[in-house]
This record gives sequence, C-alpha cells and structure tokens, in this order.
Amino acid sequence: MVSFDDGWHEHFRSFKEAVPCFLFGLTTKCRLITWTKGKMHYCWSVQAQEDGEWVTYDTTCLLIFPIWRRKRMLILQNNLLSEQAFKSATAET
Repeated sequence: MVSFDDGWHEHFRSFKEAVPCFLFGLTTKCRLITWTKGKMHYCWSVQAQEDGEWVTYDTTCLLIFPIWRRKRMLILQNNLLSEQAFKSATAET
C-alpha cells in the first residue's frame, strides 16, 4: 500500500507494482489536494500534470466530517526526484 498525507492510499499486489506510484509522488508532476474542515482532513485527490494541466486521477473522502466547519484546500507537492531520475528508476521495474 502507498499512502500520502494519512488519507489517500492505493493498494498494490506487490512491492514492484507500488514502486512507480511511490516514486511518482516524489516528483513535481504529482500533487495531492487535501481538503480540511476545521483541523480535520476529510478528502484527498491525487493529480498528475499532463500537457501543462492538472488531471485528477483518484479521490478518497471520509463519509463523516464536521460539515459546519470552515473548508480549506491545501496543495501538497514534492520536488525530491527529477523527471529524468523518475523515468530511469521506473524503466527498471
């Protein structure tokens, strides 16, 4: 399983299948949108940059959250792995 920000997650059958997803999360081509109500995170969307635009690939939300609290959106993104390094690492898997 690969998990981002204690909310969004994806299950994989093997370590080999999970590696590209994990590495992709370390690049600038991936970002996680997190919605909060008050201090509670309740919804997460993984997006990928394609042709200069952000495309949502998957969203996970909780069913119970404090709907009366103020809504906030956070954009989380890493810059730990270059696109070249990502392509090299995933070509081997």
